[in-house]
Amino acid sequence: MRELGDFTQSEPLPDFLSGIIPETPQATSLTTEAQPGQLPDWLANLATETEPALDSAQSPAPSAPEKPSELETPALTLPNQEAATFSPEAQSIDSLLMDVPDWLAGFTPVAETEKTPQTTGTDQPDLQPVELPSWVQAMRPVETMLTGTESAETAEEEIEQKGPLAGFRSVLPAAGVLEIRKPRPYALKIQAGENQLAQAALLEKLLTAETEAKTLTPSEKATSLRPLRWLIFVILTLVVLLPSVLGTRLVPVPTLPANSNTPFNRFYDTLATSVPENALVLVVTDYQPGFAGEMEQAAVPVITHLMRKKAQISFISTSPISIEMGERLLEKSSTFYTENQQQPPDYQIGQQYLFLGYLPGGAAGVKSFAEQPHKMVGIDSVTGNLWQTDMLRDKISDISSFDALIVITDDPDNGRLWIEQTGAQRKNTPLLMVTSAQAGPLIQPYADSGQLSGLIVGLEGGVLYEQRDAQAGQIYPGHIKALYWDSFTAALIATLLAILFGTLWSMLERLRNQREDNEQDEAQ
Repeated sequence: MRELGDFTQSEPLPDFLSGIIPETPQATSLTTEAQPGQLPDWLANLATETEPALDSAQSPAPSAPEKPSELETPALTLPNQEAATFSPEAQSIDSLLMDVPDWLAGFTPVAETEKTPQTTGTDQPDLQPVELPSWVQAMRPVETMLTGTESAETAEEEIEQKGPLAGFRSVLPAAGVLEIRKPRPYALKIQAGENQLAQAALLEKLLTAETEAKTLTPSEKATSLRPLRWLIFVILTLVVLLPSVLGTRLVPVPTLPANSNTPFNRFYDTLATSVPENALVLVVTDYQPGFAGEMEQAAVPVITHLMRKKAQISFISTSPISIEMGERLLEKSSTFYTENQQQPPDYQIGQQYLFLGYLPGGAAGVKSFAEQPHKMVGIDSVTGNLWQTDMLRDKISDISSFDALIVITDDPDNGRLWIEQTGAQRKNTPLLMVTSAQAGPLIQPYADSGQLSGLIVGLEGGVLYEQRDAQAGQIYPGHIKALYWDSFTAALIATLLAILFGTLWSMLERLRNQREDNEQDEAQ
């Protein structure tokens, strides 16, 4: 509006403003100050109409923050105030606004310097409570919903007296936190059907029965068979002992095989013709002491034949418990000469025979011995270096340096070991073998294929060798024929009869039980 006033002073009024703003001389410009109490008629009428409204609005509303604007709008005040002063801007506006529209009724301009006095807190009227929404009322604390009451706990708050929180208010009590309570017992009941309960009871019964000691009561059948067992024992004992004690020779010995190419005949022919006098022979005793009764009777005729030829025998074993078996073979062979009233050959250890000891290492040990015998056995702190004795000095380089190799074993694996691991180094040295009756069938293929120079199997092979090696004028036929062959044959016959009798007894017992069962079924 100030700019409008300046415009009227500097420029002539246009036609559309000539009717609104009257032309006044320069003395009566907008900048002239209005005299107090001199108001236009339209403002005087307006003041009389707005006095009742101003009386009701004595309490001013809270002031809102001021907002910047391009034009400053002056505040309005009552026209009848005695101390009212008008600025030049207000006079120019009064001169411009001749006719006030209806929407400006009730407003009067007020000087900028005039401010509405602020009321203090004591003069403010009581505020009426405002109705809050339901969602705001739901957020109130419970205590505040009880109008006119206060919580007794907030009024009388206890102060902590002990501990690190001494002096603080509203401290949670520790009694409820640290209180130890006994857990509530719950019944452990499994919802199981009758079928599952029955199976669980059966399992429990089985587990309980495992811990209970059971008393075994002898059955009537076992009691009735005990006399029969004693009877069989007595019969077998008499059959075995009587021929040996009486010295009977009722059972004929087997005849010698006519074919000279059989393993037995090749064994004897090789030892009789291929092995010279005073030959170096290596004897391997690889059998357990429990088989000595059979193995010694089969091997003694062979050792007797070697002693007659004055062979120099070296004993060795791949089993630590079979090392001394060679000593027993020499003793039994000497007995053969004594029974025939002949002087046994004078065999002295270190001159006619030696014990090279235990050969360790299994297959690798046998392979190494075949290549370098003096590095594997024959050296210890007791006997010294056996390879430097008169019997072996400068005579043995490998296993082919021996004139013959004889293996006495009850185990087919040990026999196969010596056959396979010494084959390449033996060259022309014959390999002969004496086995038990149970190992003979497994070693027989090696003899048939020519990998063995000869084979003697069990007690039968021993008695054949005694018969083949019998000398003219010999009184004693041999241990096997004189002491064992009749007993051995009688024991075999008695064993076969016992097996046959037991089979017939079992069949009769089964038939009797079936008949009793049938009679019981018919009676029911």
